Amino acid sequence: MTKRIIPMTLLFVALAVTALAARYVWVASEGTELKNEPKGASAVVVDLKLDERLSVLDRAGRWYKVKTDAGKSGWVYRGRISSQKPAREKAKGAPGLFGSLDSDIAANRASTDRAMRGLSPEAEAYAKATKTPEEYQKALDSVMALKVTREEVIEFLRKGKIGEFAQ
Repeated sequence: MTKRIIPMTLLFVALAVTALAARYVWVASEGTELKNEPKGASAVVVDLKLDERLSVLDRAGRWYKVKTDAGKSGWVYRGRISSQKPAREKAKGAPGLFGSLDSDIAANRASTDRAMRGLSPEAEAYAKATKTPEEYQKALDSVMALKVTREEVIEFLRKGKIGEFAQ
């Protein structure tokens, strides 16, 4: 009898720990909205803050039913949340529109700022070493100078049925 109780107790403890570990998710993308239904076009319950902790209530495909610490319930797209609290510096500037996509990729401020200015020093050295034509650098600079608003990206995602707007 004792031989059965110990393995069953260990199994119960393991299941309880697993359940507690999967209990919370964090907002990983600026501009994340808590939706009334699991659809991108659904009404917004509330705007969520970056790194906000959410309790997971249910899951339906690519959507999680969650509850905020303030007691608001609704649905959030999985690409905008993370199973781990993001350990990064909050970036200033353009919001992260595509979310984490269940990714743990971390970028520091220096690398993202450098990317916004064009080629990194390493890429510039490579371009010089391989004699990349200057017009390619100018073309890259012109592309990097383009600005897209959050609303334009959301409209692109909506029309293309991409991400949280996928069917």
